[in-house]
Amino acid sequence: MLFSKLKTVVAAKLPADDKMRKYVEVRMETLRDLENYHKALVDDTLPGVGFLDHLKDNSAKEEASMIKQILEEGLSAGLFQLKNSQMAAIAISVALKGLTVIVLGGLGSV
Repeated sequence: MLFSKLKTVVAAKLPADDKMRKYVEVRMETLRDLENYHKALVDDTLPGVGFLDHLKDNSAKEEASMIKQILEEGLSAGLFQLKNSQMAAIAISVALKGLTVIVLGGLGSV
């Protein structure tokens, strides 16, 4: 559900800067609605769910890939200035994960 909504944003006919704002908005709203999903992704103590590590790895790669696509669209349109879109995409995806933990999990969860 989350990645389906995010892919729709990435495919939207919007300028890259608006698309990035919409991406963050949709991500946060969807994760808020998927509270159990979020808890599972940030909880490293759940027993017997080794598949979550695989899910975390795949979702992190997929998210970085979508963000990189937005960044490269912005670079091509002259909206963004970056030297390395891959590293920027990883940094943004990590920052979004941290923001999600703080906003949805409360400051005590960090």
